[in-house]
Amino acid sequence: MAYWNAPSYPPSPGNAYGYLFNAIEPDDGGGIVQPVMEWNKYSSNRWTAASWWGNKTVGYQRSSPIDVSVGNRLKGELEWNATYSRWHIRITNLDSGGSTGFWADENFIGDTNLAVFVTLEGYNIDDNTDVPGDTTFYDMTFIDTQGSSVDITWEKNINETAKGLIPGLGVVRYSDSEVELVTSGIVPIWDAVDNTDLSWSTGGDANWFGQTLESYYDDDAAESGDISDEEDTWLETTIEGPCDVSFYWKVDSQYEHDYLRFYIDGAEQDKISGITSWAQKTYSISNGSHTLTWKYTKDSSGSNPGDCSWVDMVSITED
Repeated sequence: MAYWNAPSYPPSPGNAYGYLFNAIEPDDGGGIVQPVMEWNKYSSNRWTAASWWGNKTVGYQRSSPIDVSVGNRLKGELEWNATYSRWHIRITNLDSGGSTGFWADENFIGDTNLAVFVTLEGYNIDDNTDVPGDTTFYDMTFIDTQGSSVDITWEKNINETAKGLIPGLGVVRYSDSEVELVTSGIVPIWDAVDNTDLSWSTGGDANWFGQTLESYYDDDAAESGDISDEEDTWLETTIEGPCDVSFYWKVDSQYEHDYLRFYIDGAEQDKISGITSWAQKTYSISNGSHTLTWKYTKDSSGSNPGDCSWVDMVSITED
């Protein structure tokens, strides 16, 4: 079960159409059951909702749709009925009271070796004006046939073609029960560097930010702020030792003039310049509290086309 609120309409959708849903599929991808919120279904230029199930062999079945307005709260439910060996799919507009459900065929996809999804799926998409606003799926629960809670490990999966068309696409995993699908490009720093346990700060002449165009791991990374000559932009966190800290970094800068530097307690440990590939660095941290700083600095003149730097996959291993 999952809840979400209907996001804003695409700003200028043209003939684009799309779907937002939580879903269950077997590991082999042989079918899907899904309560779906639909944008522009049958050229309606509005939100509707319906329950779907099917695959390419049997076709896709859809219940009678209900109306949805921007901001309405939706509940999507998927339930396996062991007596009839069938999935029941239901989506409810909790604000209007409208609800629509469907039974899948007997034994369709079964009840084992399954994967769960929350998804934004679009067609005829040219740019970010064709997609709706950010959507958070929350208060999600996963229960097995014995009534016990199931632990979920979310993995990001952003279509490479879509990333080229819509640079703002991203996924933010707040917890097992809350996931945000991002179209605005605003990715939190902690998610961009893949470390939710540390507190992060940023400053200088511009702030670092999370983005999805360049990454080493998991489709996002932190990028340095946009600065001019003789300016700097930094990213910082504090850790407790003893431990080992590792991270990946990369830079696109004027060679031997503009640098990405790494500091421990204000002491420079290393720096990179020019156009580099992703590289991992690891440092042993002594006992006590220590400040880690990544700083991108520019000298008095010149630049490279990228003129920025990135940090990704910051991990702490206790000794």
